[in-house]
Amino acid sequence: MLLAVAVSPDDRYLVTSDRDEKIRVSFLEKPHVIEAFCLGHSEFVSELFIPPNHPQLLVSGSGDGTLRLWDFTRGKELHCCDLRSLEPWCRGSEERQVAVVRITYSLQGDYLAVLCDNFSAVHLVRLDVDSQQLVHEETLVLEPKVWDVSFDESARLWVLHRDQEQPVTLYTARGARWQKITEDTDLERLSDTVRTHWELFQGRVNAVSCCTNLYKVTLDNVAKYKQRKEQRLKERGNGLAPEEDKRRRVEGVREAVGDSSS
Repeated sequence: MLLAVAVSPDDRYLVTSDRDEKIRVSFLEKPHVIEAFCLGHSEFVSELFIPPNHPQLLVSGSGDGTLRLWDFTRGKELHCCDLRSLEPWCRGSEERQVAVVRITYSLQGDYLAVLCDNFSAVHLVRLDVDSQQLVHEETLVLEPKVWDVSFDESARLWVLHRDQEQPVTLYTARGARWQKITEDTDLERLSDTVRTHWELFQGRVNAVSCCTNLYKVTLDNVAKYKQRKEQRLKERGNGLAPEEDKRRRVEGVREAVGDSSS
């Protein structure tokens, strides 16, 4: 299942990812030829982005809750930004599923805006090319739920919400902080348009997570085996006939084989 695709600005490389944790780098004209693998994520890779002004770099987002920066033609990881470690946005979320579902980019300032599934927050991350790092600048915790984000040509950040009354908010960078703009002609016009056509968004209001079924599922056959073994020992202690004990052991082996092959 193909989840994300990115093409280098010179149309030479094709970068793809799917349900496994691997990122594949191939040639656009010969996609069957793998130039490199970018390995480091522990869950599915859901977002890929090549900055047009830094075409040697790749940013990836994953179901493991991390952003990673790559020298992708060499398959080399340069930096990892763990969004689960950010406070107070993600307190206690180490046990939760945190999946990156949107990455958008501003050429002015090399800013990335990042959304994670089931979290109503926007992470502002700066791409520091000199140090080859992803630097977390700020997290905007917003209500109600954020559906999408995008930068305009002036590096202003537009946020689409699940709110018919105030469906769009606008932010701009002022110094080291991002501030909300309350009075703007473009903002008023876009908000009115979304409200007028709200029926187009109605189906997303109660939509469930799109990432839940993408996570790995592990089968704990060892635990099942130990449970069956304890049951057999208990039955022997209760004087179970050898023939019946053998029959149940055979059934247990068949069940274990069936579990592992399914």
